[in-house]
Amino acid sequence: MSLMKGWAAARELRAVLGRLPELRKLVRRIGRRAAVRGPRRWLPAEAEDLGCPQGVARSVRAPSEASGIARSGAIELMLPAEAHLLVQGRKRSTLRALHHARRLEQSLLSYNRASWVEVPTRELRAEEVRPAGENGPLILCLDTSGSMARKGGAPETVAKALVFECLRQAQEQQRRCCLFAFSTGAELQQLELDLTAAGLGRLLEFLSFAFHGGTSLNEVLLASVERLGSSQQWQNADLLLVTDGEVPRPTEGVLGALGEARAEFGARVYGVVVGSKTGEVMQSLCSVHKAVEGKLHFALNWGLVLHFFCDGFVGGGWTDLWHSVLGGYLNLPSNIIKGCANLAILPFTFSAVLGMLSDSRPIFGFRRRPYIAGGWFLCTLSTLCLVYRGLPAPYYCFENGQYLYQMPPCNPEAADHFVPLVLCLFCSCVGAVTAGAAANGLLVEYAKQEEVETRGRTQIVLQMVKLSGHLTAVLLSAFGFNGRMFNGSFDQSRQLNFQQLMGIYLTCVAVTSVCSLFLVRENKAVRSSFRVQMSSVWNLTQSKAFLFVGIFVFFRTSLGHMSSTAEVWVMMEWAKVRGIQIQMSNALSLLISLAASYLMRRYLLNVSWRKIIFVTSSVATATDSLWDHSDSSPSIPSLLTVFDIVRDPYFYLGEPISRAVPTATNQLITVLMANELADDDNGAMVAGMLQSVYFVGIPFGMVVSNQLFSSFTPALTLRENFIEDAVSFRWTVAYSYLVAYTFSFASLALLPLAPAQKKQAQARKQEPGLHLRTSMAVSCELM
Repeated sequence: MSLMKGWAAARELRAVLGRLPELRKLVRRIGRRAAVRGPRRWLPAEAEDLGCPQGVARSVRAPSEASGIARSGAIELMLPAEAHLLVQGRKRSTLRALHHARRLEQSLLSYNRASWVEVPTRELRAEEVRPAGENGPLILCLDTSGSMARKGGAPETVAKALVFECLRQAQEQQRRCCLFAFSTGAELQQLELDLTAAGLGRLLEFLSFAFHGGTSLNEVLLASVERLGSSQQWQNADLLLVTDGEVPRPTEGVLGALGEARAEFGARVYGVVVGSKTGEVMQSLCSVHKAVEGKLHFALNWGLVLHFFCDGFVGGGWTDLWHSVLGGYLNLPSNIIKGCANLAILPFTFSAVLGMLSDSRPIFGFRRRPYIAGGWFLCTLSTLCLVYRGLPAPYYCFENGQYLYQMPPCNPEAADHFVPLVLCLFCSCVGAVTAGAAANGLLVEYAKQEEVETRGRTQIVLQMVKLSGHLTAVLLSAFGFNGRMFNGSFDQSRQLNFQQLMGIYLTCVAVTSVCSLFLVRENKAVRSSFRVQMSSVWNLTQSKAFLFVGIFVFFRTSLGHMSSTAEVWVMMEWAKVRGIQIQMSNALSLLISLAASYLMRRYLLNVSWRKIIFVTSSVATATDSLWDHSDSSPSIPSLLTVFDIVRDPYFYLGEPISRAVPTATNQLITVLMANELADDDNGAMVAGMLQSVYFVGIPFGMVVSNQLFSSFTPALTLRENFIEDAVSFRWTVAYSYLVAYTFSFASLALLPLAPAQKKQAQARKQEPGLHLRTSMAVSCELM
């Protein structure tokens, strides 16, 4: 079984080498040529055609005949039975792997062909030749510690690819190659790499080996020095040290022995650092060092890119269904519509549980890919159900392109058909949240692989992809699903119906499900116990860094969503805002969010998070908006609308546009905080816990605001008061806006709870935890 895993790893490493040509160039440089002339050899005696007596010469061009069966690696001479294995390998990969193994071992059953030709020859003088020395042997020192495996798996993959390339070039150039795999002192392994049957077995077993353990350079450097002095051939060898940079400094005795070997044999030490800074230790040890940045995850990772696009496309598009289908088509009461919307948000509160499941329970050895694909597969089944069921006839009679609200309803039972629709949408949300929890965990692993200065760039790019998907959904709803039958603005005959729209979503989620299964790159992981996961959760709850960030996200979100209950009727009755205007405003907001995300990645990645939050919030407030995901109305545009000074829909809709910048930047800052708070094995759980806290804060803020503003009189929820439009009622509405504005602006006082930047977050993480009782009290409050 380990050999089969090794062959599978070998095929993957061959693709990795194709994407990292600099590794091949580096291996070619290793191993010094001999400083003296090479060993004495005699050239074959030359033959000259001068009419001399006939001689016998062996020639590949001469006609030949089969003289028996032999073993070789020549494909052109192999028997049909060997070719049959290769053909059958199209259906069974094990047969194809067996064929390649026998070819590498030079054990293919082949025809033994012999050919001679008689030519007149005369022997000339045989000359002595002393060619220049060939490249010396390779000594590969490979770090197999646990840190090489935890950082997204890319360092381990690159390291194994280097082993593969060293063996290939050593075989091609007839050079010897020795591998020292080191972690802690007691786990030093020595392998002679060659293409014999035993050598291939050792290589394949190593390729299936999972890296683990600590790191120590003392034993491997002493073993390398001993190998350099073992024979005259090994004196021309060079050392290649491959690590992730997290190595302790060797002892002075080891450094002295290595220095003596360098002086005596002229040995050079090449260093390859994968996924981290080079560090002082590697700079002092290596004559030549090269950093291979952790960008391995971009190659053939289109499944992850498509996941984020589909996440934004589906999440942004289905938001419009609540009002257009449930309200405009089925004519459900507003409280039921709001309840259905809250039901769709419910799965997001379990992001932490789903993230913990992804961290601890790998499927077929993978922690992320099966959950991403499985989540989108559930979404595919739910969407397929919506396409199959469709919708009943509308509640009101629809004639001549408009509803007849004055007439009795043509289908009073339409409102009773919302349950299957909502259940399908709920299942789709469960699938999307499951896929998102696993994908966020994978992104945290990628971020851990990046250097501190550039950490988070990958996530920002994928968040921009998600915003692009959301923008696509908004444009589709604005111009493709905006018919009057669904409370839109255009002729229904020129717009998509419900089943056609669901067909588009079905195509998107189905393709994403398949691509997520095959085009998401991750390394295999080991299953962890429930006790280990609960211990990780408990350590988080005792950490000041995580608890302070959790409190910050919860109360900031809650205060930001304390909005006046008068907003809906101010927008619809006083500002006369319609669906197409809202959608175009949302599209412009998303474009601004994309620009803000680009600026964040390009210029603000290492700027203080507190400064970014404060500046964007203050600027948004000054331009009549509020901070961070807020649904509360700003001051000036809303107040001018309330007092009937300017009642224009486009003027009123300036608020979501100015709110886009703080919304985008604060979403990204929350993601960057999760990178620093997470450990190497709980990225999905930490990201999921912050997401759960955020989605718990939204309904909490709404409930508090509903209770608060229900005490205002006249009632802010009755449409009749807005139709009457009394001056005294305008002041009541204005006071409600000012109260909501005050709460949102006061939430800036929570900024000291958030870390300023990555280094401060790491420093907080190392601080002593909270007292047991305090930790339990705060955890219970957050739960």
